[in-house]
Amino acid sequence: MRLNYDSKCVVDQVSVLGRQVIREDTGVCSGIKVGDQWFTTRTGIPTPKVAVTSNSVTITGIDFGPAI
Repeated sequence: MRLNYDSKCVVDQVSVLGRQVIREDTGVCSGIKVGDQWFTTRTGIPTPKVAVTSNSVTITGIDFGPAI
């Protein structure tokens, strides 16, 4: 699994038994729809904080929605 978090937060590689199971060009991200507008972690967000321990990854610092 690979997480790309440079001004975004997208899982862009997942390998299962040597086979890629998601498309690297689109990846997987989080999102929320407010009214008619989508807000996602795909691009244009402040770089989130990522903490890695021996068996987990914690991502913080992601805010969804329009700027207040």
